[in-house]
Amino acid sequence: KSQLHRGGAVIGYEAPIDVMLACAEISEWAALSAVELLAGRQALALDPKQSEVGALIQRDRSPRLLALLAEARRRALPLLWDDEHVSIGEGSRSACWPRAALPDVADVPWQDLGAIPVALVTGTNGKTTSTRLLARMAREAGFRVGAASSDEISIGTQVVQNGDWTGPAAARIVLRDTGVDFAVLETARGGILRRGLAVESCDAALITNISDDHLGSYGVDDLAAMTRVKAVVADAVRPAGTVVLNAHDEKLVALASSLDRAVVFFANLDRDDPAARAVIAGARARGAPSVFAEGGKIIDDTELVVDVAAVPLTFGGAAGYNVENVVGCAAMARALGIGQDAIVRALTTFQPSDN
Repeated sequence: KSQLHRGGAVIGYEAPIDVMLACAEISEWAALSAVELLAGRQALALDPKQSEVGALIQRDRSPRLLALLAEARRRALPLLWDDEHVSIGEGSRSACWPRAALPDVADVPWQDLGAIPVALVTGTNGKTTSTRLLARMAREAGFRVGAASSDEISIGTQVVQNGDWTGPAAARIVLRDTGVDFAVLETARGGILRRGLAVESCDAALITNISDDHLGSYGVDDLAAMTRVKAVVADAVRPAGTVVLNAHDEKLVALASSLDRAVVFFANLDRDDPAARAVIAGARARGAPSVFAEGGKIIDDTELVVDVAAVPLTFGGAAGYNVENVVGCAAMARALGIGQDAIVRALTTFQPSDN
């Protein structure tokens, strides 16, 4: 696939995972050669690059890796790979091996491997707050949660890495920890565009909102392109999963009609936003689930969840952006099967200092 943009073009193609580095070298050589031709000069010499790429292919070719990938896909099991390790399954139902010492297919303990609940969180604003709050909800439900955000990676209540961890490397750390049985992964624009997603599928995805921050990078020149980038997480949701979208964002409301997954809208109806109110009213008329704040209360469809004033993160409702984050997290928790008691405990005990 190729796409032109203001700064040039983006070109992408599929390749066997054991020779992707060699393919990247070929792509770089081709791009640099094109630049030379456009400048009226000779293309770069092919012979030395051919030898270099051939050596990379010989070094990296791995029939065992391809055999493991094929069997994992046959069994509908997630496989994660990088330069150092390969893992099959997720969290407490995973096994991991050095890439230089992969097992034969027959030696893999397939019966012990499987998936755990995985939630992806993206958007322009509110990602880290939502990741932390959703992780708290899952912990209140009794899960041992692995979470990655722009501040840290945590396993349970322990921080294991500080820093901006919103790309696939963070996801692999969380999903290879055998103590984790629930994962919440903040997924930023930069990680998606540079490295893609670490996971091919997830159980639920939250898109908090879309704004014009960070336009102009990696061929993303306008809000329509940014919306498609953020929507990558929605494309990863399993057929039986749920996409949670902000009813205040007209771009996300439009996106919903193109998705073939269940969609849950959330909103703060105490804002003066007739369009969002119409979206929630339409969902309720169709019998579709929704979570919203209205009259100082957080409501799941027609059932009261908790008073907004009882949620410290909202500062009595004055922090309207956090009211949206709270209802979005409640919608995600519902989609992931977390009970209302755990949701309420998290909402009423999660302090601004926890954020």
